[in-house]
Amino acid sequence: MIGFDESSRILSSLFEQGFTPDQKKIYLVDGNIGNALGEDFTEPGTLVGIKGTLPSAELTDDFRSRLLATDPSLVDFSYSAETYDAVVIMALAAIAADTDDPAAVAAQINGITRDGEACETFADCAALLADGTDIDYNGPSGPQEFSQPGEPTAASFAIMSYGDDNQIDESLTEFRQASL
Repeated sequence: MIGFDESSRILSSLFEQGFTPDQKKIYLVDGNIGNALGEDFTEPGTLVGIKGTLPSAELTDDFRSRLLATDPSLVDFSYSAETYDAVVIMALAAIAADTDDPAAVAAQINGITRDGEACETFADCAALLADGTDIDYNGPSGPQEFSQPGEPTAASFAIMSYGDDNQIDESLTEFRQASL
């Protein structure tokens, strides 16, 4: 089911008609998988058996700690690694292009993400670029490997499930990597 705020109302209607996770497979997507959905269901275990996918890499404790140092009230880490990597890739591409001209930066993005010396932090990658080394940035969201037209050819995702409290049970979350 693809949805947003309306998802709890749709699921409630489905449940009333007997279409329940103990009888049918129900899969959600990033727009509706999460703890906010679970807050709309008060009976324990209502969402047990429901799964959903979310573009996400398995975050390290170090990365989570760095995010929490910036915002201690952070509870949802969705898209954090992907957003972080997008900013780092753009910054490294600007360094490689030696300009902030958008066309020149865009022309460097593919090369920053493959076929060079592997590096995982902005500082390490920037130092390699300063030495004239071709780099292959792999950040918190995993390998980036952009194709010639500039499309990602690798991605990480999570398969999430609900626990008895109608919240995502992190112990049941599976992380997977897909590539072309």
